[in-house]
Amino acid sequence: MDSSSTIPAIAECGPVDPDRFREEIVASERPVVRRGLAAAIRCWAPGRGADRPAGDWLPVLLPRCDGGLQIPKRFEPLSALLDKLLRLRTVDAPQALYAGAAAAGTNLPDWLDENPLPFPIDEAAPRICVGSRTLTNTHFDECADVAIVIGGWRRFTLFPPEQVDNLDVGPLHFTIAGPPVSMVDLLHPDFERYPRFATALEHAVMAELGPGDALFIPPLWWHDVEALDGVNVRMSYWWETPHCSMPC
Repeated sequence: MDSSSTIPAIAECGPVDPDRFREEIVASERPVVRRGLAAAIRCWAPGRGADRPAGDWLPVLLPRCDGGLQIPKRFEPLSALLDKLLRLRTVDAPQALYAGAAAAGTNLPDWLDENPLPFPIDEAAPRICVGSRTLTNTHFDECADVAIVIGGWRRFTLFPPEQVDNLDVGPLHFTIAGPPVSMVDLLHPDFERYPRFATALEHAVMAELGPGDALFIPPLWWHDVEALDGVNVRMSYWWETPHCSMPC
């Protein structure tokens, strides 16, 4: 059973007055999709490699497919990771690779200059998430986020904070997302093992985002993120709200 086929879509909005972004979007405490927020994405495209800065040496996670809790990792520059992902696009069963929350200023500086946000979040710390066709299980961030897809397509499934008791959150081990995650396979949930998850699905919303699309994720909303292409790049603008801290 693919539970995603029955989940309603996240609400979408049109252009927002920059001066009313916090009042209309942030204050609603609801996820919102804005299509084409970054209409012209010029700083990254498949095949553009020689003119990219090497960037920081990032921890690249190698997610396992056997359900193990320990996720091996290695360190390499962002440019090397992007080039590797491009080479693996034609491989039938490529190795899963993922690097998240890399500082944009040193790794993709052209993005900040060429694609400014149309509303003020001066305190935001934009960070890049790069990977292959991977799945980040349902987790939460403490702070608000405007997530913009740069390359590839991603499916976001969100649950409101009050559904935590129905998500069967696992042990507090390190995960691909950092915080603890739901133990339920969203695409093929085992309702006999996790019967309360059926209630969580009744409150879930979902959206598929392509290059240039953006999603506002309120603080503490649980979200499952599925990368649908062989090369996926996302920029997240996280910023602190009262009692919430930034991801690192």
